[in-house]
Amino acid sequence: MILLNLLRSIARAMLPHDIRVAIYRSLKRRKVGHHALTKHQRLLTQAKAHYVNWNLDAALSAVDLALVENPQSQKGMQMKAQVLLAMGRHGDAKDAANSLLSRYPVDKQGRKILAALGEPLPPASKEVAMSFALASRGRPMTYVQGAQYLYDAELFQDALDFVTVGLAALSNEADAKRKSVAALDLLKIRADSLEALHMFPEAMAVFEQLLHSRSSQSRGAAGMARCIFELGDPAKAENIIRAANSRANDQNPWSPLMLDILQAQDKIRDAYQFYRKKPVSLAIAEFFGMPSPSDIDLQSGAYRERSAFLLSEGGPGDELRLSSVYPDLRQHFGSLCISSDPRLTPIMQRTYPEIEFLPVGRYRAEVARDMSDRTEVGHSGIIQCVSNDAATFGRSAGFVASILDTLADVRPNRESFLSSPRRPLKPLPHLRDVWRDRAQAGSNGKPNIGIAWRSMLQSVARNRHYFEVEAFAPIFSMDAQFWITQPRLKEEERAYLSGFQNVSFAEDIDMVDDFEGQLAMMSALDLVIAPFTATGELAAAAGTPTILVAATRSPLWRRNEDGTDIFASNARIVAGQPVYDKAKAVEAAKTEMLRMIKHSSN
Repeated sequence: MILLNLLRSIARAMLPHDIRVAIYRSLKRRKVGHHALTKHQRLLTQAKAHYVNWNLDAALSAVDLALVENPQSQKGMQMKAQVLLAMGRHGDAKDAANSLLSRYPVDKQGRKILAALGEPLPPASKEVAMSFALASRGRPMTYVQGAQYLYDAELFQDALDFVTVGLAALSNEADAKRKSVAALDLLKIRADSLEALHMFPEAMAVFEQLLHSRSSQSRGAAGMARCIFELGDPAKAENIIRAANSRANDQNPWSPLMLDILQAQDKIRDAYQFYRKKPVSLAIAEFFGMPSPSDIDLQSGAYRERSAFLLSEGGPGDELRLSSVYPDLRQHFGSLCISSDPRLTPIMQRTYPEIEFLPVGRYRAEVARDMSDRTEVGHSGIIQCVSNDAATFGRSAGFVASILDTLADVRPNRESFLSSPRRPLKPLPHLRDVWRDRAQAGSNGKPNIGIAWRSMLQSVARNRHYFEVEAFAPIFSMDAQFWITQPRLKEEERAYLSGFQNVSFAEDIDMVDDFEGQLAMMSALDLVIAPFTATGELAAAAGTPTILVAATRSPLWRRNEDGTDIFASNARIVAGQPVYDKAKAVEAAKTEMLRMIKHSSN
């Protein structure tokens, strides 16, 4: 024993911490090797491996066998519902998710799958969470799942109360490791809930507790950095994250939060180079046999004779915003093809005839869609943005990358945006004329204003950027004609808006899929007001005067000194003070709207 302790002391003195951890984990994997797993666990591991390779039939077969071994396995039921959803078997996925929730009513994955299918979710409540925990005899992780379930339902105060109950219940847990893991998870949910309630000092005090545990240090640092960033100190937020990663193998790992932090400090080139560390970017390079994204250098001129294929990511709002860089990108290649949402492809081709556009639907986890055009991709890391057609086309191209990975070379600083004015999207002339006549006829000389208040995709993370329709009441009370441009309008929202005499609905336009109709409509309006959604980005890209309303700090880097959007000089960005005060953000939008209307009438 003395000799063993001596060897441990020598190892601690001579080997860096990350190497000691790697050795420990390797030895632990050998100790608890494949032979130590149950048959059920081995089958689930196989199913996950097949899923990663997008071999969905094999994944389903493996998970079905795993469920034969353990029919009530929560992980197995989650996996089956997810595979069925990816296979496009939506009815079966719905049944699997409902079965999962009947056994585990607070299950996050089951609720996400139902939401993706557009199915109504069972109402969330503290009573359901408590019943689940008690039925499971108070196992520590049931309290974690219950608290997370309440947080995801945006019942933040209930989540705080449930965390308190869960932490008290842990006193009965004999297993020290399970107790510690559950306690840290519950503290993380407590901190997240306080942050969601904008109680930033209280949230930071809890995140600081997480910093003292090596296993939760990165979570604590990220939470601290988010709060500090939202309070307006991005430099301090950056220092916290860098300090937390200082002993890691990769001291600057990919993080969307760090991207926001760099942009907020006007470190635009650093932020855009950071994109090249995204897992999707690395997977695209691997799949198409391209060099590492970190080696991209468009300014070198090395690509001027090559055919290039750039892959769009994210939703239509991201594509609309980044279309402003297309003409500059074209100059760096012999020929250029860009993947495009099929709903936008005709618009992009009409506006940028010097570029080829390949229709490629992009997969979003929040929305179920037909995945039959992904059968030949075989790589779950790029399935969101690469279709069978894109895979075939990209294999014959001389250069393939995510469009995000090229931005550092064409938009390295604020000046590069200002010196490259965007080309407005071109609507179909006959549709635009129809809408001009329609708007003029219905407004009685009042300004015609389009308005939206949220994305069609909703979650606890996304909703912090958006608004409830009632928040816009001060704007609807103004002397103007309002046109609702909100996708997936809810019945309760429609009922509320019907109480205003100056509100009209464009019933003949599908606000989700008909971008030609939306573009024509917005081109005919005097002004559009929206948060940072596809609606707001489309209006800005159309060249229509636009007010983009911020409710968080992350998009504020886009605001120039004169208030205009860095991507579109016809758009202006407003926010409340503090930025998370949504009522004040609406007041700022109203003030800006009055100013813009007055300016246009002079």
